[in-house]
Amino acid sequence: MAKILIVEDQSMLQSLYRALLTPQGFEIEIASNYQEGLQKTESFKPDLMVMDVNLPDGFGLDLCQFVKKTYPGVLVVIVSALGGSVDMAAGLKMGADDYISKPYNVREFISRVKALLRSVGKI
Repeated sequence: MAKILIVEDQSMLQSLYRALLTPQGFEIEIASNYQEGLQKTESFKPDLMVMDVNLPDGFGLDLCQFVKKTYPGVLVVIVSALGGSVDMAAGLKMGADDYISKPYNVREFISRVKALLRSVGKI
């Protein structure tokens, strides 16, 4: 079972991600901010992280860059309302494996998460 860490400060979106991904057979852990995301990356050891860019105590792209340098096997998907081409390019430059703009199609989100995990043999 692949492990996914959600780094998102909005409780409604935390619940949505859990509702979307748990039935797909993934083990889900939630972090509400940057620091908790760091801590849970170490303790939970996710296969994939879904993270927002705007976190209350830090910038998601900095977290992405740190995770990719420290845990290169962890896949990172940025999901953000910042959906311009400059924002996407910055996210990918910082090491994100995918960048999805809000609002997004739920089926496409699930398909992209599965495709990334499949590409590294995690599902």
